[in-house]
Amino acid sequence: MKKTMFLLTAITFMLAVGVKTAHAQQVNIDIAIRSTAERLSASIGRGATVTVLTMQTDSPRMSDYLINETINALTVLQGGQGFTTVNRAEFDLRMGGLHVNMIINDATIRAAGGILDARYVIIGTFEPLAGFFRFRTQIIQVATAAVRDIHTVDVQNDGLVAYLMGGTVPASTARPVRTEAGQFTIGQRWTTLVLNYIPGLGSFVIMGDTFGGMFQIVCAGLGIAAMIASNTFLAERVPVSSVWGGHRVYYYRTNRLVWFAGWGLVATWQIYNIVRSFTFGRDTPATVAIIPTEWDIALVSRKDGIKGVTLSHVIRF
Repeated sequence: MKKTMFLLTAITFMLAVGVKTAHAQQVNIDIAIRSTAERLSASIGRGATVTVLTMQTDSPRMSDYLINETINALTVLQGGQGFTTVNRAEFDLRMGGLHVNMIINDATIRAAGGILDARYVIIGTFEPLAGFFRFRTQIIQVATAAVRDIHTVDVQNDGLVAYLMGGTVPASTARPVRTEAGQFTIGQRWTTLVLNYIPGLGSFVIMGDTFGGMFQIVCAGLGIAAMIASNTFLAERVPVSSVWGGHRVYYYRTNRLVWFAGWGLVATWQIYNIVRSFTFGRDTPATVAIIPTEWDIALVSRKDGIKGVTLSHVIRF
């Protein structure tokens, strides 16, 4: 029995340590970028030039962030290691200010390296896995297209990553959003209406309507406070005509002016709740053109240099 308990305890401890270790291996995105720059910079010779060519992700915003921050991290390291980093401004200038999603092969690596006058280029991918992201990068020698080093790091799926990947958040914290026509669903509107019987709750939680929620809190708070005050310390002290035991008797009468003012504010809250719950967001256009922030570029190379450049982009309606 003791041996069995000891064995179970040991297994539980090892599982706990294993889970903790696995979790500890996932780092935030900025630490991942710094460790990547430190690792890959060791493969850059003194006097060489390096740049980040592309970071392939499902989000242009994330791709730009990875490119820019990796270049920044390399720039910090270059002084001590004697290499030169082509910064983002020069990169954009030479590529015509375009966001580059390149088809990566030997020819395009040599062509891009020639344009940027870089001996080494860094390419990477950022892919979702089971609850986290894998950031894999390579440093490639332009002249031979040979891979000098590869670095892989697992990145936590935290708030910054969710934002950079297009604002996607875990389902447990997701807020219902408008439909494609800019509308909330009828179920969301009814839920907002009911929750707003706690002033503003539905507006904040369901619709993200800060103004509507604050307006209801102010109206309801002032109205309820006025109605309570009208029956307490603002009540009118009125004497009765009879005298009891030689003493005049008084009673307290509701301060009608304050009570009606409070009632009016509460009514305003209720009416506003109904109107706001079923109209908020209806001014959003039903059809919106999505203008892309990126271009696709394909570079065609031959022995004596670049043969051609092809650019394309798509506008969706």
